[in-house]
Amino acid sequence: MSYEALADKVRAELSANGGPPSEENYAEAERLEGWEPVDIGEYLDGERTPDPTPELLAPRNLSGHVVAHGLFYRGCINSVHGDSGAGKSMLSGKAAQEEMACGGVVLWVDLEATLAETVARLLALGASADTLRERFVYVAPTNTVAGAVATLVDLVNEHEATLVVLDSLGEAFALDGVNEDSDAEVGPWMRRVLRPVAAAGPAVCLVDHSTKAKDNPLFPSGSKRKRAAWTGAGYLVTAPKPFAIGRSGLLKVTVAKDRHGTRARGEEAIRVDVEPQSSGELWLTPLQPPERDTATEDTPGGAFDAQVVAAVGDYLERDPERRASRNELEERALAGIRAGKDRKRASLDWAVREGHLSESTGPRNARLHGWIRDLNGGAE
Repeated sequence: MSYEALADKVRAELSANGGPPSEENYAEAERLEGWEPVDIGEYLDGERTPDPTPELLAPRNLSGHVVAHGLFYRGCINSVHGDSGAGKSMLSGKAAQEEMACGGVVLWVDLEATLAETVARLLALGASADTLRERFVYVAPTNTVAGAVATLVDLVNEHEATLVVLDSLGEAFALDGVNEDSDAEVGPWMRRVLRPVAAAGPAVCLVDHSTKAKDNPLFPSGSKRKRAAWTGAGYLVTAPKPFAIGRSGLLKVTVAKDRHGTRARGEEAIRVDVEPQSSGELWLTPLQPPERDTATEDTPGGAFDAQVVAAVGDYLERDPERRASRNELEERALAGIRAGKDRKRASLDWAVREGHLSESTGPRNARLHGWIRDLNGGAE
C-alpha cells in the first residue's frame, strides 16, 4: 500500500471514529513516510528557495516601520515559551492582530483561557470587531487534540488560515494523556498532530512554558523532542520590566532555536514595548534590540551561551555571599563547558549587562561577580 493510500486511510479513521487512528496504521505510515523520491528540480531551477524567511511579528522602529525579519515562519512549527505572566500569550496575540490587519486569517486553539478573555486581549491589542468577525476563527476543544487532526486541517483549509495559535501545548498534552517529559510520547504526538497543520500552509505558533532546570534556561519544559519538532523557530519570552494594567513594561524575545539560521541561538531577536493607553488599548511595539546588545565580540547578533550563564548561576547560588573572580569562574564553574575563552567572557559580559551578575572591583583590580537572579527573573 502506498503512503498516500495509508494517509487516506488514516484520515478516514480520524473522521469516522472521532479519535486517533490505530497504532498499526500509524506505524506503517511512519515506516513509509519520506521514502518516496522527491523531485528537487523546483529548488535547483530557482522556482522555490531552500530556506524560508520569518515574516510574522517583524521588529519595527519607533516610527512603526519594519526594520528586520519577523519571528515566525509560514508553513512551519514555531514556539514561544516563558514563565507564567511573562507575556508569551500576549506576544502571540500581537502576532495574530498584525496578521489579521494584513489580511490574514487566524485560527486560535484555546486550551487555557476563555473566549471572552481572548477577544478582550485582541481588542486591546488593536484588532477591530469587524476584523475579528471576518478573520478570527476560535475553537476550544475539551476532549482531544490528537483525535481531531483532520478537523483541524479542514478548518485551516476551509478558512484559509495563515496563522494557527495553540495556547497552550502543555494543556494539549494533558487532554491527550501525553507525558511531556517522555521522548517516546512527545515525539510521535508532535509529528502526528502539528506537521499536518503546518503542511497545510499556515505559520503554527505554540505557546509553552519554560523549563525550571538550570542546565539550559533557553529551553521549554519537558522533552527535548519538543525542540526537535520546531521546523521554524522557538523563542524564550521574559519580562525584565513586567507590565500590568495601567503600567508600561518591556518584553524580551531570545532565540532558543532557528531552524533556518536567520538568527543565532541565544540572540536577542526583538524587544517589545508594552504601553497601556487611556482608551484601554495596549500597544505592543516589536523593536530591534539596542545596538550595544548586537555587537558583542564572538557572539553574532548579540548571542550568549546559555550553558555558560547557567553554569555560573549554579556555582554562585551555592553561596549567596560569594563573589568570584573571572579566573575562578573560568577554572571552576566553566571547566566542563565547551566554549571558547572569548565566548565565555562575552557571555559573562552579557549576564552583567542584563542584570543577572553583579560586578565589583576586588584586590588587584580583579573583577568580582555575584549572582543576582536567574535568567527568567523578573518575569512573574
